[in-house]
Amino acid sequence: MFHVALFNARSVCNKAVMLQKLVLEKKIKLMTITETWLKEGDDAIITDLCPPNYNHYAQLKKAGEDNSLFSCPTRSNPKYLQVKAMKPLNHCGASDRVNGIVLEDTTLSDHFLIEFDLETNSVFARNNTQTCRKLRRMDVAQFVNTLQKNIAHVDLECTSNVQLDKLVAQYSKAVGTSLDTHAPLTEVTLKGDNHKPWYDDDIHEQRRKRRQLERQYRRTNLAMHKNMFKVQSKYVVTLIKDKKAEYYQQRIRDADHKDAFKIVKTLLKPPDNQQGESIDEIIRVEELRSFFDNKIKKIHATLGTSADRDQDNVVCVSSFDHFEPVIQDTVSMFMKKAANKSCSLDPLPTNLLKQSRIQDVVLHPITELINHSLTKSN
Repeated sequence: MFHVALFNARSVCNKAVMLQKLVLEKKIKLMTITETWLKEGDDAIITDLCPPNYNHYAQLKKAGEDNSLFSCPTRSNPKYLQVKAMKPLNHCGASDRVNGIVLEDTTLSDHFLIEFDLETNSVFARNNTQTCRKLRRMDVAQFVNTLQKNIAHVDLECTSNVQLDKLVAQYSKAVGTSLDTHAPLTEVTLKGDNHKPWYDDDIHEQRRKRRQLERQYRRTNLAMHKNMFKVQSKYVVTLIKDKKAEYYQQRIRDADHKDAFKIVKTLLKPPDNQQGESIDEIIRVEELRSFFDNKIKKIHATLGTSADRDQDNVVCVSSFDHFEPVIQDTVSMFMKKAANKSCSLDPLPTNLLKQSRIQDVVLHPITELINHSLTKSN
C-alpha cells in the first residue's frame, strides 16, 4: 500500500517549491498533477518541483483534447468528484484497492487535493545488495603463503613522512592482493525482513534449530555435529518447498480461472524486482538532517559571537615531542584484545588478524609502521 494524491494545480510555475514540501510532508509516493502549464525548457521548475529521488513524467495535451481522468472538486462545489476512467473500476480491480479518499484545501489552487491509499504490490520494494568476502571458505594455509610472499616485497625502510605514506600503501596493497586471490569480493543480495506468505511458525522453529546446530558445529568442529547440522539444513529446505507448494495449491483451488491463470503466470515468470530508493527512507533522511541542522544552530546561538571567543587567549604549553618505540609483544597483545569488528578501510579483517598463523606474518611490518608513524609523521 502506498499513498497517492491528485491535484489540479492551475500552474506549478510559481508554487513548485511548496508542492515539493507538500509531497514530503504528506509522504506521498505518487503525485499526479493536472494543468501544470509547463512547457519545453522549464527544467528549472521541474527540478524545484520534484523531491530528491523522485522522477517526473509528463503527458502533453494537444489542443482541444481532453485527456484528464478526473475532475477535481473546487471550493465552489466541494462535493463534485467525477471519475472518467478509461476502463470500468470493477474491471481493473481498482474498487477493491482504493481506500480512504480524503479531500483537502491546500490554498495552493482553487481545487482540492485528493488523497487515497492504493493497495498493490510494493512498487518500491527492492533487494539490497552488498559486497563481501567469503572468508570462512578460504584456505587459510594457502592465504598465509601468498601473504608471506607479497609482504616480503614491502620495503620497511623509512626516512621521511613521504616514504611512510608509500610504505603504508605498499602494505595495504600486499594484504589486499592476497585477499583478492583467495577471497575475492563478491556481491550478495539480501532478502530483507519481509517473510513470504507461506512462512509460518513451523518453518521459523526449524530454522532456529538449524542455527543452533550450526553454532554448535562451529564451536566444536566435530564430525557428529556437522552431520546433525547438514541433516537439519536439508530438512528445512524440504519443509519450505512443501509449504510453498501447499500455499500455491490452495490458492489455485480457491481461485477462478482468470486468477488461476495469473498465479501460474507469476510462478512461471516472476516479475523483475524494481530497484530504487524507498520514499520512506528519503523522508527519514530529510527529518534527520533537519534535526541536526536545528541542533547546530542552537549550539551556535549559545556560544556567542566570534569576538567573545577571541577573548579566551588560552595557550597550551604541553607538547608531545618524543615517543617510546613499541615492541611486537605489545602490538600482539592489543591485536588479541581487539573486538572482532572491521570496516571496509581495514586492510585485513580483525578476525583474521587475530589468528596466530597470520599474525606471525604481519606482526613485524605492523610494528614497524607504528614506530615509523610515531617518529616520521608530521
